[in-house]
This record gives sequence, structure tokens and C-alpha cells, in this order.
Amino acid sequence: MLVIEDCSNIHENPELINSPQFWMETWRAANEKSHFARQRPDADIFNYWGRMADIFEQISRQGRHKLRADKAINLLGKEKFNLKGKKVLDIGCGIGDLSLDFAAKGAAVTALEPAAPLLEKLKDKIAKNNITGIRTLHKEWKQANLEGAIENKSFDLAFASLNPGLRSPEALEAMAASSRGYCLFCDVAANSSHSPARSNLWKEIFFEEIPLAYYSIILPYGYLYSSGCQPNLEIWTERWGETLPTEKAISNALDFFSLYKEPDKTLQQTIENYFAGNSVNGFYSEEYSVNLGLIMWKAG
Repeated sequence: MLVIEDCSNIHENPELINSPQFWMETWRAANEKSHFARQRPDADIFNYWGRMADIFEQISRQGRHKLRADKAINLLGKEKFNLKGKKVLDIGCGIGDLSLDFAAKGAAVTALEPAAPLLEKLKDKIAKNNITGIRTLHKEWKQANLEGAIENKSFDLAFASLNPGLRSPEALEAMAASSRGYCLFCDVAANSSHSPARSNLWKEIFFEEIPLAYYSIILPYGYLYSSGCQPNLEIWTERWGETLPTEKAISNALDFFSLYKEPDKTLQQTIENYFAGNSVNGFYSEEYSVNLGLIMWKAG
């Protein structure tokens, strides 16, 4: 086994690139430096995501998930993987856009989601459209594994898209263990930028630049590559604009920063002042750009 004493001089130790242990430790270090590690210990992240249900519904109506679905289906097509009749696990399905896309291709989907308001959005669509190809599971991924709700090698495809709960080597391994076939994993790639409002407000609230997104898709890719999984990787950029009523923008920002700081009057006032000074006629607009990556590999 390769013993890693110092990962800081990788240019002097290029053999580290081929070590799963190196990628595992680098991945963990990246998580520790990410702004996610700064969240309050008592922050209820699932309630936070649940309060985003209406925002995700609006995003769904814009069809922004379609590109991810198309790229996933195209990658599977290159492996001659036909979704019809296959068992698919969607880990952290949100309001279920991608579960619905897979089910429309004939897959039998288990849609797992810990935030109840998000799962209710999917259940409503299933009921209204008489969809029979999706089974919902209201559980957190780690809980589902510990309780045996997800059996090893019980799916033909395990899928996860932009799921913060899978940003660790252990979670990725558990995801792979659930599949007897393929895995698809979508997450942010390098050089993705934060929301301008979040970046500026972070500086005002914490008197520092917002921590960089040290985590990126290259970490799970490197871990899988060095483990001999021969993963495929596709990277692309998505751009969109958003305009919200100023009050809604304030509410969203207060929700986000409450994960990191007690939501007292000072925090609320700072946020209100920022959006008041950057809104026009009662509306706040932003442009977003994010780099995404999609990994596919054979698990079974």
C-alpha cells in the first residue's frame, strides 16, 4: 500500500495520482475547507431544502434539468444501456424531474428524498399524471443504507445529481454498492462561481471572501479512476438569469445565511440593505454561470 505522508508536493510525487488513498484524503481535505463545513451544527439542512420546493418547481418549469437528463441518457446510450424495464435509483431526487424523465423511458424508478416538501411535489405529479413507474422513498441516503431500505446490487442504475449528501468517498462507495450495473453522478466542476449576492453578502457578514468551492467533480472522478473503474466524464457550462421580487430575494438570502449564522436582526438588516441597494423597481436580477460534470462508470 502506498503510504501518503505529504500530499502538498504532488509534482514531486506523481505516483500519487494513481493512489485511491491520495484522492480520498484530498477529497476529505477539500470538504473541510469548503464553505459547507462552516454551517452551524444545529442547522437543519433538510428543512432548508424543503423550503426551496417552490423555487425548484419554478426551475422545473423553465426546463433547466433537461440538459442533464439528455446528457445522462446519451452517456448510457454509448454503453448500449436501454432504460426500458431497468431498475433505477435516484438518490436525492428533489422534486423528481430526472426520475420522471427516466420513468418516461420505461424505467422502474425508486426516488429517494429526505426533504418531505420536495417529495410531495413529485407525489403530486405522479398522482395527477397516473404515473406507475416511480416508487417514492422518504429517507436520507445514509439512513436508507443503515436501515437496509436499499439493498446492495438491487438496481441496474444508481443516479445522483447535485446531491450534497454524496460528497464523500464513503457515500460514493455506498451508491456504487447499490448498483449491479452502472452509476451516474452529476455535480459541480471547477471554476464554478458563487451567486454575486451570496459572495458580496458573505464578505459583509463575515468580513472575508466566501470560501472557494474546493470540492469539484474531479475528486470523485480521480478516486474512481485510480480505483480502476474506468469512468467516463463529460463537463459543460450552464448559464441563466433570474429576476425575483426584492422581498423574495431577501427571504432566500436570509434562509441561506441562517445555515451559517444565527438569523438575528443584524443579519436581516444587512441582507435587506444589500437588496434594497441593488434592486430596480422592486425586483432583483442576477446572472448565474455554473460548470457541471457527469461521471458514468460500471459498478457491477
